[in-house]
Amino acid sequence: MTGGPRGTYRSRTTSTYKLKDPELVRECLEKLSVIKEGQEEGEIPTDLFDFILGHDQVKDLLWKSINAERPVHILLVGPPATAKSMFLGELGRLPFSRFALGGSTRKGGLEDYLLEFRPRYLIIDEIDKMDMRDMSVLLSLMESGVVARLKKRMRETEIMTTWVLGGANRDEHIWPELKSRFFTVHLKEYSEADFLQISETVLITREKVDPGLATFIAANLARHTRDVREAIHFGRLCKTEEDVKGLLQLKFPGRGLF
Repeated sequence: MTGGPRGTYRSRTTSTYKLKDPELVRECLEKLSVIKEGQEEGEIPTDLFDFILGHDQVKDLLWKSINAERPVHILLVGPPATAKSMFLGELGRLPFSRFALGGSTRKGGLEDYLLEFRPRYLIIDEIDKMDMRDMSVLLSLMESGVVARLKKRMRETEIMTTWVLGGANRDEHIWPELKSRFFTVHLKEYSEADFLQISETVLITREKVDPGLATFIAANLARHTRDVREAIHFGRLCKTEEDVKGLLQLKFPGRGLF
């Protein structure tokens, strides 16, 4: 036995420490004991969806869903040139959310993904491209909160509370019983005026593109697409109007410029 620093006791096999403030430690342990898994503090961004113009009813629906006491699952359906991807991108900013692509979930298995991350919000695009086994996992999660997997000949089962907020280009390939668990909204392609306004707003506020260049990009792309992601690509790649013209000729050969 040997004496150590003040407040400690040591032998050849053991070191024992005396707590400086036992009451404070007890209080901390009590607080930790009431924190449930997956309920860490996190704030929903107050500017969620602000840069998406229009679609006020969809925004209101999503706000109601994420603030509901129990999960209300939302499915946004529409072609690539709608606000679907922008909504999903914004939902990815929610605390304790995880993003997945339906076309690639089976590579690791959706059940493994869920059990590893235990998301409060599962943001999943391309649900219509999901593997049938993953659709089965998703159905179980949405119906009862149960996620199960077989690992080393042992069945592991967890119950979790997760909001599923998804997107799909089409919904005819989604199982009817899975689709019935969603509140489904069909989105329409942007008009030219909407595309111009939204593209400029995103480029200026989010991508920090010069306002004049943002207007030039949006005006030129409006002749070829309604996909705001194309505007983002041009905004990140181009520094001058000449850069924009060069990429337009590469992207849309033979169609002319603005």
